[in-house]
Amino acid sequence: MKNIKRRFYLLLLVTTLILGSPGLSASAQEPTVTIVQNCSDWGSNGWCHTSADMHISMPGGTVTCWPLACDVWAGNGIWTVNYTATDNTTGLSTSGSVDLKVDTLPPWANIQVPSSTGSNGWFKTTPVVIPFNAYDYFQG
Repeated sequence: MKNIKRRFYLLLLVTTLILGSPGLSASAQEPTVTIVQNCSDWGSNGWCHTSADMHISMPGGTVTCWPLACDVWAGNGIWTVNYTATDNTTGLSTSGSVDLKVDTLPPWANIQVPSSTGSNGWFKTTPVVIPFNAYDYFQG
């Protein structure tokens, strides 16, 4: 009986080495993750100028996302979603992260024109110093 068991395990080992493990093939590839970002007004460098949403999925697999959900709606800011996707058939997995960048606020400036020192709105002295500050919260 021991010889039969040994032969069976030896045959199973040789079969696995020659044919491969069940469910895995030599050509098994890393799972393909689908990332869709929806925006009606794309700007430069991947910035969206309206509210946006993003969906992360993998057909035939399971995706886990953090710190946000795999389906996310985003307002102003840079929203980073990390994910791990596992193919349900092969068990192979991949991970990564993706940013959704939203900036709906236009840049603006604060200009402080001093009071004129002469008549009819004219300045008597030069140079006239006009302090100002410019703002763009998200650089998008």
